[in-house]
Amino acid sequence: MDQVKKKLGEILLETGLISDFQLQSALSYQRTWGGKLGSTLVALKFVREEDVLRVLAQKLHMIYVDLFEPEVSESVLQLVKPDVAKRYSVIPVAREGDELVLAMSDPLDAEACGAIQFATGLGVRPALALDSEIKSAIRKYYDHENVVVERRRAALPVPAGVPAAEAERVQAQEPVPVRAAPVLPEIGPRAQAAPRPAEPLAAAPVDGAARRVDALIELLVERGLVTRAELQRKGLTP
Repeated sequence: MDQVKKKLGEILLETGLISDFQLQSALSYQRTWGGKLGSTLVALKFVREEDVLRVLAQKLHMIYVDLFEPEVSESVLQLVKPDVAKRYSVIPVAREGDELVLAMSDPLDAEACGAIQFATGLGVRPALALDSEIKSAIRKYYDHENVVVERRRAALPVPAGVPAAEAERVQAQEPVPVRAAPVLPEIGPRAQAAPRPAEPLAAAPVDGAARRVDALIELLVERGLVTRAELQRKGLTP
């Protein structure tokens, strides 16, 4: 299966960044409470945003864009209405002819790409950005809030596989500068990857965390995805 056609969960599972237990837990949480899978995995502290984007950059050969230095031009922002940007958690960052460069935390979100393409009449070229930075950019550009951005110096590179000419063209074009950071090493088969221990669900930094985590645990047990004994062995329940 072509990497671009795969879902986010499949890629993260293949690379060993998450375990099957963590993926199933996040999917159950997502079905109950909504939200994007990537954000749910981060909220449950199964992965870090930076790790997810490094894997996607490597697997999908995509660039990582900075949303604040330099600022996105008003003419580009006007291409996507505020309610659409908020609904799909995206930021338009540049227009290249009939194509729109769109900052996304999940470039495999076909629904979001299709909606933006329909709304703008432009082709969509996804680019990577942290979900937290996209939310800050929405507040800054669309809500006109005074946003203080925490700069992340552990930046992401132009991934291996992107032609040099394309990398130079993108780097030279404003406002789509590419950050630099270490590339992930090649990750072997899942059977050889070191298991990533599941962290307590109660640590999820979401509203009503304790109540929601309890509900998630009950849902997992009810659907037979896990037993209480397994949860106790993993330290997820008393």
